[in-house]
Amino acid sequence: MGDTHDNGGTRLAVTDAGDERQPRALSPVARAFKAASPWIWRLCGGAFLLFALVMVVTIFGDSWDVRTVRCDVVSAAPSTSSGGTRGSASTAGVQLETSDCGPVHYSDGVSFENRDQIASSITPGEYDFEMGWSSRVLGVEMRQIMPTARGYRVYSDWIVDGAAFGSAEDAKDAALAALRALDGTNHGALVVEYGTARFEAAGSASVGFVCHRNSHSGDADRWSELQDFGPGDGSATGTVEVPVANGTASVAARNVHTLDRTVAAVEEFFADPTATPAAPAWVTGNLVERTRLAR
Repeated sequence: MGDTHDNGGTRLAVTDAGDERQPRALSPVARAFKAASPWIWRLCGGAFLLFALVMVVTIFGDSWDVRTVRCDVVSAAPSTSSGGTRGSASTAGVQLETSDCGPVHYSDGVSFENRDQIASSITPGEYDFEMGWSSRVLGVEMRQIMPTARGYRVYSDWIVDGAAFGSAEDAKDAALAALRALDGTNHGALVVEYGTARFEAAGSASVGFVCHRNSHSGDADRWSELQDFGPGDGSATGTVEVPVANGTASVAARNVHTLDRTVAAVEEFFADPTATPAAPAWVTGNLVERTRLAR
């Protein structure tokens, strides 16, 4: 305890050096906040990381797992999108209003000079849009973001090498003509689509073709590969160098088929495109997807 001294009639209290001022007691609210502050900071950090993750998925998720999404377009109008900060560049685009997929943004190949023309060329009706994972899942399915289309085309029952046909007969004639044209220096692949069903033949008429089909092309487990050789052809061993668009591919001989057998496979597909082709001529399984030459 401190001593008291008389200084000209004034009494001064001298406090021992060992005495300390007692801290003011915290209120119950302050004590609760102090106890919870580590958890508050953790929650804030977790929320920031979650936000960053969502942004990364949204921005980069459209670059992988691109699939076709069919939407019913009601109207199309030119639009302008901005980076969101002062001085950031604006980009031209087209905003599509759909009855089943919500608003869809399209900007590939769109400029301020041609956006009006592109918007006016998109008339109401069903379209097939190419969309990445984030646009399909976060945009179309969950409606959390505006989906972005990487490409589009008018929906048609039959599509042969990217061209739409109104009837199966016209599409089949075009497919067979394209198949027979795959010879000499004209290498590549025939691709026929009917809704989600798909047929592929890669190679050339002089060497042979590798054939695949799928009743639902989005499911890798449903791909089937043609592995028979037709009546009287017997079995084959070894490999064959099959011409493709960018060179050749070494393929097991049992999977390479003559033009006539491939024509028959195309006609089977047109007869019932949604059917699962029967074994043993067609082999089905997820490993078959890896042997496709057309992508």
